[in-house]
Amino acid sequence: MSPSPRSVKTSGRRADKILVIDFSLPLAGMTQATNQVNQTASTLAKSGFSGTGDTVDLSDQMVSLIQARQDFAANADTLQTEGQLTKSLLDAVG
Repeated sequence: MSPSPRSVKTSGRRADKILVIDFSLPLAGMTQATNQVNQTASTLAKSGFSGTGDTVDLSDQMVSLIQARQDFAANADTLQTEGQLTKSLLDAVG
Protein backbone atom coordinates (compact mmCIF):
# COMPACT_ATOMS: atom_id res chain seq x y z
CA MET A 1 0.00 0.00 0.00
CA SER A 2 1.53 3.29 -1.08
CA PRO A 3 1.36 6.38 1.11
CA SER A 4 -1.43 8.82 0.36
CA PRO A 5 -0.45 12.27 -0.86
CA ARG A 6 -0.61 15.11 1.62
CA SER A 7 -1.92 18.48 0.58
CA VAL A 8 0.58 21.26 0.97
CA LYS A 9 -0.45 24.88 0.61
CA THR A 10 2.10 26.90 -1.33
CA SER A 11 1.45 30.60 -2.04
CA GLY A 12 -2.30 30.13 -2.12
CA ARG A 13 -2.09 27.08 -4.39
CA ARG A 14 -2.60 23.51 -3.33
CA ALA A 15 0.04 20.95 -4.24
CA ASP A 16 -0.32 17.22 -3.62
CA LYS A 17 3.08 15.68 -2.92
CA ILE A 18 4.31 12.44 -1.44
CA LEU A 19 7.21 13.24 0.85
CA VAL A 20 9.98 10.69 0.58
CA ILE A 21 13.54 11.04 1.81
CA ASP A 22 16.04 8.51 0.51
CA PHE A 23 18.05 7.02 3.37
CA SER A 24 19.82 4.47 1.16
CA LEU A 25 22.95 6.53 0.39
CA PRO A 26 24.14 7.08 3.98
CA LEU A 27 23.20 3.49 4.85
CA ALA A 28 25.22 2.24 1.89
CA GLY A 29 28.15 4.41 3.00
CA MET A 30 27.95 2.98 6.52
CA THR A 31 27.89 -0.54 5.11
CA GLN A 32 30.92 0.22 2.93
CA ALA A 33 32.82 1.60 5.95
CA THR A 34 31.94 -1.51 7.97
CA ASN A 35 33.17 -3.72 5.13
CA GLN A 36 36.45 -1.77 5.04
CA VAL A 37 36.97 -2.35 8.77
CA ASN A 38 36.26 -6.06 8.34
CA GLN A 39 38.65 -6.28 5.37
CA THR A 40 41.42 -4.52 7.32
CA ALA A 41 40.85 -6.70 10.39
CA SER A 42 41.03 -9.80 8.22
CA THR A 43 44.27 -8.62 6.61
CA LEU A 44 45.82 -7.94 10.01
CA ALA A 45 44.65 -11.27 11.44
CA LYS A 46 46.01 -13.27 8.51
CA SER A 47 49.38 -11.55 8.62
CA GLY A 48 49.90 -12.27 12.30
CA PHE A 49 49.11 -15.98 12.18
CA SER A 50 49.99 -17.14 8.69
CA GLY A 51 53.51 -18.24 9.56
CA THR A 52 54.55 -17.58 5.96
CA GLY A 53 56.50 -14.45 6.75
CA ASP A 54 54.05 -12.19 4.93
CA THR A 55 54.34 -8.63 6.14
CA VAL A 56 51.70 -5.95 6.40
CA ASP A 57 52.36 -2.25 6.50
CA LEU A 58 50.70 -1.35 9.79
CA SER A 59 50.59 2.36 8.97
CA ASP A 60 48.59 1.63 5.80
CA GLN A 61 46.19 -0.53 7.79
CA MET A 62 45.82 2.15 10.46
CA VAL A 63 45.07 4.78 7.81
CA SER A 64 42.43 2.44 6.40
CA LEU A 65 40.80 2.02 9.81
CA ILE A 66 40.82 5.77 10.50
CA GLN A 67 39.31 6.49 7.08
CA ALA A 68 36.60 3.89 7.64
CA ARG A 69 35.79 5.42 11.04
CA GLN A 70 35.53 8.91 9.53
CA ASP A 71 33.40 7.65 6.63
CA PHE A 72 31.05 5.84 9.01
CA ALA A 73 30.70 8.91 11.25
CA ALA A 74 30.03 11.22 8.29
CA ASN A 75 27.34 8.90 6.94
CA ALA A 76 25.79 8.53 10.41
CA ASP A 77 25.62 12.33 10.68
CA THR A 78 23.99 12.51 7.25
CA LEU A 79 21.45 9.89 8.27
CA GLN A 80 20.65 11.79 11.46
CA THR A 81 20.22 15.04 9.53
CA GLU A 82 17.91 13.34 7.01
CA GLY A 83 15.85 11.97 9.90
CA GLN A 84 15.54 15.43 11.43
CA LEU A 85 14.61 16.89 8.03
CA THR A 86 11.94 14.23 7.54
CA LYS A 87 10.48 14.95 10.98
CA SER A 88 10.43 18.69 10.27
CA LEU A 89 8.74 18.17 6.90
CA LEU A 90 6.12 15.86 8.36
CA ASP A 91 5.46 18.29 11.20
CA ALA A 92 5.03 21.10 8.67
CA VAL A 93 2.49 19.24 6.53
CA GLY A 94 0.93 17.20 9.25
